[in-house]
This record gives sequence, C-alpha cells and structure tokens, in this order.
Amino acid sequence: MPVITRQMEAEGARRIAVVTDEPEKYGARSGLARGTTVHHRRGLDVVQRAFRKIAPELTAIVYGQTCAAEKRRRRKSGKSPDPPQPSPKGCTGPPPPPLTSSPR
Repeated sequence: MPVITRQMEAEGARRIAVVTDEPEKYGARSGLARGTTVHHRRGLDVVQRAFRKIAPELTAIVYGQTCAAEKRRRRKSGKSPDPPQPSPKGCTGPPPPPLTSSPR
C-alpha cells in the first residue's frame, strides 16, 4: 500500500485516500505518501463525495483488502476466523413461485 500511494503521488495525485477494513494497520510510520488519509471502508461514500468536489485536481482512492485466496489460506491454517454463516431462519416468507416459460 505505501508503494502504491507514493506512486500515485509521483504521478500527480493531489489528494490520496486509503480505504480499508483495517485502518489501524496504517499508522504514522506506515510509509504512505505525504498527506494520505486513511479511512475505514464504511467511510468510502464520504470520501467519494469529498473527492467529487475537488473537480479539476487528480485524486486517488486506494481500496486495501486482502484477496479471497489469502483469506482462505489464513482460515485453513487457523490464522483467521471463519466468517459467520447466515442463519437458516434469516429468510422468512413463502418460497418464490417456480419459473415458467410463456407460450410463443
């Protein structure tokens, strides 16, 4: 992530924001480009709206997320918990009607 933000800065980005599930991972000594702000992914909409107002300047939003394959490896090795499973009681109401084809 630090390399990406510094590359964006070198290419002329005036404002850079990192959006991630783990904002605590990027402290003051993380090596991000100067002026880069870090936000939780819940704040993505707010960041996008703010950047939209900076019309003529080049801005960059970097979304930091662990890839699915890495998450599976971590779960398999016990380094990461399994994601919560949806409750079978979560779906209520009757099942949808079966699909039928209309005559031509």
